[in-house]
Amino acid sequence: MYWVRFWSDPWLPNGVALCNYSLVSLSDADLEKVAADFVSPSGGWEWGKFEFLLPNEVCRLIAAVSPPSCVLQGDHLDWKHSRDGVFSTRKRRGIAVTDTCPRCDAYPERLNLGWHGSDWGVIFAYACWYIWRMRNAEIFDGSHIGNADPVFAILKLSADSSRAFDRMLSGSVGLPSHVQRFICWKKPSSGWVKFNVDVAKRESLNLTACGGIARDSNGRFLIGFMRNLGDGLVLNAELWGIVCALEVAWRSKFKKVLVESDCLLAVKLVNDSISLAHPCSPILSRIHYWIARDWEVQVVHIHREGNCAADAMAGHALGVSLDLNILNEEILCLVNHLVLFASKKVMDVED
Repeated sequence: MYWVRFWSDPWLPNGVALCNYSLVSLSDADLEKVAADFVSPSGGWEWGKFEFLLPNEVCRLIAAVSPPSCVLQGDHLDWKHSRDGVFSTRKRRGIAVTDTCPRCDAYPERLNLGWHGSDWGVIFAYACWYIWRMRNAEIFDGSHIGNADPVFAILKLSADSSRAFDRMLSGSVGLPSHVQRFICWKKPSSGWVKFNVDVAKRESLNLTACGGIARDSNGRFLIGFMRNLGDGLVLNAELWGIVCALEVAWRSKFKKVLVESDCLLAVKLVNDSISLAHPCSPILSRIHYWIARDWEVQVVHIHREGNCAADAMAGHALGVSLDLNILNEEILCLVNHLVLFASKKVMDVED
């Protein structure tokens, strides 16, 4: 969106042009200014140029959008009637105006569950039952069954059922055995810096934030960050956390950095290749830009129980300004959190 018109084009997540929210009248010259005119030399939004012209809730929407950059992948055309920006003849012919599920407004509709295994009969049965249960809940109770992705829920029920059936056939009908594992933060190898990141969301204020903490191979605090991301998606916030960690690590001249996130989907997106049309493409481009520099970087998944310090930072970030806040010393909320949660967490993992 480097050459997108900042005020006139509908680049906000809600599809509305910024000029509709302006608190003052804008001149023709203002309306022609592009998004790149409002980016600071450091690559963030230059809030001082426009923050006073917009309501706070609109500024929070802007904070969730990755600023344009001349060093990242350029603009590309998206099909506006699709959530992923991809054009299809199915949408063009009017079979569906959009590919968005009318029930949850979040998941593209599919013709199948993306599964072609030998347990299709089990999956089909659970799919019929789950969809019937969902519809009954909506029609008679006016409610939804949880917040989980229905496809994921159906596949999980089917897998659990198949495992139980196999166990019964093998004669192992007793309780499944469990192994106790201690889940805690672990020191990185010598010479490496570990940067843990996490996010927080406050539904009542439509706010998301991310935070992170870097420690060396002795477990000593090196640096941290907090960033209020405004009104955005949790997945975007998870990716922003990785971006901020890499930016802070590079500025700190660390040469070997291990970034840990408890969001498995974010880690997979970073380590896999995706198309330019992916909704997270702008943020992922920033991550890959930092990773490609002259240093060693790994982005890996960690269990939530081993990410408590970053969780404390993210929670505190909900109350800071809409920009990157770098911490050169441990703050009180982090110290208190580490005292409370320094003990090892135990997770039961099924064999």
